[in-house]
Amino acid sequence: MPRKKKASVSQQFEGSFNVKNFEEAINQIEAEHQVPREEIENIIKSSFDKACRDTLNPFKAEGLEDIRTETIIDEKNGQISTYTLRDVKNEDDIEDDLLEVSLEEAQEKDKDIKVGDVLREKVDYKEFNYLFFRKVIQNIQQKIAEATKAALLSQYNDRVGQIISGVVEKCDNGFTTIAINKVSSILTPQNTIPGEKFMVGDTVKVFLNGVSNGEGRDKSTQLLITRTSDKFLAKLFELEIPDIADGTVKIKSIVREPGVRSKVAVYSDSPEVDPTGACIGSDGKRIKDICTQLYNEKSAREERAFVEPMRRLGLILNEVKVTIGRRTVILNNYQDAYQSMKKAKANYKKLAATPGKSSKVAGAEEEIDRCKKRAGKLKKKL
Repeated sequence: MPRKKKASVSQQFEGSFNVKNFEEAINQIEAEHQVPREEIENIIKSSFDKACRDTLNPFKAEGLEDIRTETIIDEKNGQISTYTLRDVKNEDDIEDDLLEVSLEEAQEKDKDIKVGDVLREKVDYKEFNYLFFRKVIQNIQQKIAEATKAALLSQYNDRVGQIISGVVEKCDNGFTTIAINKVSSILTPQNTIPGEKFMVGDTVKVFLNGVSNGEGRDKSTQLLITRTSDKFLAKLFELEIPDIADGTVKIKSIVREPGVRSKVAVYSDSPEVDPTGACIGSDGKRIKDICTQLYNEKSAREERAFVEPMRRLGLILNEVKVTIGRRTVILNNYQDAYQSMKKAKANYKKLAATPGKSSKVAGAEEEIDRCKKRAGKLKKKL
């Protein structure tokens, strides 16, 4: 028995759309691309306008004004309509029939129209082929991409150089997709701490290096994030240690081997503040919290071996200045300072000689040389 042929269904677009589907699509674009609803609707309208102009006037002369159109979206009734616009003029005053229409011709379509009014003629989408709708789609995609770029630049340009948090969406061969305020960003293997693994749903802190401008091979605009930068470690210290956040303790320099260890040189302008103790915290809690966020990277605690003697040396030298009129005390203080300097140098060499560890330890050499010169100048005064 022969099968019945299905009745052919016309695929021509007449301007009607499903209100529910339209609403869902708008909400999805708004959520994923951070583009306001009003701007999305304007993009759709302008895309229809441009496609109409390109279709109705494909051979536009350079330097002449293009045909004018206006698109209206009726969300309540699920209807989209495009109109061509022409100024109504007397026959003798017409210069461009794409932009102007005679009063007699206009009154054939609208009896009440008069000179100076604008004749609106509805475009029949059924007269257009698939090329028209392909242009509409391409225009929408291009303008959404541009709006997404502008939204990202506006939202995150002021947050460059800060730590931001996101939720892991996907892990694939070292590339981790992180949703940051509904914006998906890629944490590459080069910007991931060696050895750390993420699970979908994990909350991760990252450092915002910048916002790509959509140039180069990848045209999309993305957040440039990292967890291996020295600046990321500095910002973690600032977040976890109130003394650094309020400026009581300052970071002088950082040397870091991501996933292995970090060296942070800290100091304070106040002689009453112990910068190393402030960073370590009670029972090492502060530094432990930081290490946990760095995949247990050894951080800051080893730094104490040379920072603490240098701190004491600074206090002693300051005391020498204050008590410069008491010769005996000055000599004793200078000798103490010299011993502290030697101890700092020995600790530095011990750390530098440890297998697998960097020989450059957060500016300790410069600090030791600086204090040594200062002690030498004081000795000459004696």
